[in-house]
Amino acid sequence: MRALRRKDRDVPIFAMTADAFVDDAKKAREAGMDAHIPKPIDVDVVLNELRKHLK
Repeated sequence: MRALRRKDRDVPIFAMTADAFVDDAKKAREAGMDAHIPKPIDVDVVLNELRKHLK
């Protein structure tokens, strides 16, 4: 998505997966994700990431 020539390509992309290992978060970021949020979902984590990326 980041490689597309669209004006909305800067929209934040969050990976939400059951994979909670540090390596999984690293792989998600390398793939272009802005954040990695592991399951089970912690609402505070989601809200913090939204605040950080939606200024």
